[in-house]
Amino acid sequence: MKRFLIGALALVAASLLSGPALAQGNDCSGGAISGMVVGGTTGACYYLKPNSDGSLNIGGGVSPTPALVTITDRSRSLSTSSATVAAANTSRTTLTLQNLDTSINECYSFTGAAVCGAAGTYTLYPGQTAFWPAGSAPRLAVTAISASGTPVISAYEGQ
Repeated sequence: MKRFLIGALALVAASLLSGPALAQGNDCSGGAISGMVVGGTTGACYYLKPNSDGSLNIGGGVSPTPALVTITDRSRSLSTSSATVAAANTSRTTLTLQNLDTSINECYSFTGAAVCGAAGTYTLYPGQTAFWPAGSAPRLAVTAISASGTPVISAYEGQ
């Protein structure tokens, strides 16, 4: 019991000093464990893993370096005719679309020409953002159209 309390206190202290929330699943270098991981603010992390005798093992390591993503600006002015914002891209990993206008709806599609209100076309209301994080971005072409006028759609893809 004493070891558990000391281990738990060490984990709380590491959490307070390191900052980020608790996660579960790896030993800071990608190896799977049944334990708890606390991320550090400088790339270090600490883990708390129960041993078979009931004691706790506190370890640490260096977090894996995340892969860098190259961001390409695909922003453009729209009109009431559908236009390609970004061509199909099998290397696309992230995508961000944002309606920068304050009053005009913009619509986008991954299934051909964008038509506001039609099936397969999604509306971005003024100031709204659609975001696909790393690994979840559609790799199909992105088309967009404005409901009126010539507003700008902010579009960034990562690969």
